[in-house]
Amino acid sequence: MNSRHIIAMIMAVIMSAAYGGARELSVIPQPRHTEWLSDINLIPADIQPRIKVDSLSTDVTRPEGYILTITPECITIEARDGNGVIWAERTLQQLRLPDGSYPAVRITDYPEFPIRGFMYDYGRNFVGTHRVKEFIDLISAYKLNVFQWHLTDKPAWRIVNQEDIPMV
Repeated sequence: MNSRHIIAMIMAVIMSAAYGGARELSVIPQPRHTEWLSDINLIPADIQPRIKVDSLSTDVTRPEGYILTITPECITIEARDGNGVIWAERTLQQLRLPDGSYPAVRITDYPEFPIRGFMYDYGRNFVGTHRVKEFIDLISAYKLNVFQWHLTDKPAWRIVNQEDIPMV
């Protein structure tokens, strides 16, 4: 063994000791609390997600919060409101592995800030509507809840609402 192999092995041992074997999920943003229920992944052959939305739930106390539980029996989403259900579904999409399996976990999550947004200046960077729809899907995947859309740079420009124009 040469010295490079020895150094690489020592670094691997140090890194594994520092890492502590803790597993992290490939989810953006990282959830507040993750509890691993099993070391094996679950294949959802005939698992149908059971969605439970309970506004009086004592388990989910924060707005837009949710608890996502994946077990061999079912996938359960507990949320305080509809936004919590959407964020839990987005987390579930991110958890799906390429082979179609899911890790057996219980995730408790809620947003840190009430407003999490993205601003797109369409007046300076024109793209088609298909790209704007892709942006909206992308910001939803990152669990952002505000989309500020600047259509033009002209300060007096307004969208005309046909219902507000009086008939003469």
